[in-house]
Amino acid sequence: MLKLIFSNTDTERLKILKTCLEQFERLENTSFLIGEENLQKLERSFLTFEKIELHNDLLREEKEKLEKSYDEAFKKAKLYFVHYFQALYMAIERGEVPSNITDYYNITFPFPIPDPQTGEELIQLSENLFFNDDARVANGGKYFANPSIGSVKVWVEKFVEVYDKKTNKFNVKQAEIENIGGMRQETDNLIYEICYILSKEFEDLSINEQIENIAKYGLNVQPVEEEVEQIQIVEEFVQEPVNCITEVEDEESKTIKKRRKKKNINQLQFSFFFPE
Repeated sequence: MLKLIFSNTDTERLKILKTCLEQFERLENTSFLIGEENLQKLERSFLTFEKIELHNDLLREEKEKLEKSYDEAFKKAKLYFVHYFQALYMAIERGEVPSNITDYYNITFPFPIPDPQTGEELIQLSENLFFNDDARVANGGKYFANPSIGSVKVWVEKFVEVYDKKTNKFNVKQAEIENIGGMRQETDNLIYEICYILSKEFEDLSINEQIENIAKYGLNVQPVEEEVEQIQIVEEFVQEPVNCITEVEDEESKTIKKRRKKKNINQLQFSFFFPE
């Protein structure tokens, strides 16, 4: 018995469908082998998954572009956010502003410079910074420069725009792809059915010949584990020398050899030993 090795990906589905169609086109009576209905399903599935693969290619390309834009925007926004706290720290060190100014930001001098690692963390910390800085300025505080809070806001807002575009867009795209689950299942059933038909078509051949012939249709099949073990046992047996006599000789063996030496070369007899 053969089993199909199949990863159930859209790329592999398309490859199998395409190879099957190309191979069946070489036959004179394909419909007789797999049936007219299966042949039509095969053609429809190929066209469908060809479009799906094109869609996936475009999606991957678009995702790569957004990932690149996301990384660049994150690094830039984080840089301005971190620099703002560094500027505040140095202003306190130089005595330009009192150390208790940090009360507005719910921190105490000396404080560790915030280091957001994710987009979500950067957005949350930035919102807290903008709210606290607005409260400080509202109470008569002066605007800081180099960088200004306005510059930080500009770059954070640019990052948020890319962040929203990335997350919202790919949530929608993923939902669209999941809607073809039924088509995937139907195609997988068709692939398994074709594999079964082909295995019956070539069942009179040896296991290796069956595997080679079915592979021409893009299907990777292997014998089940029990059959693999049996095949290995047979191959090992065939490769072993016919004469399995051990080199250990007893007195009786020596006597038999002496008798054989006396025989004419044309009267030699061969004994074949096979394991039971």
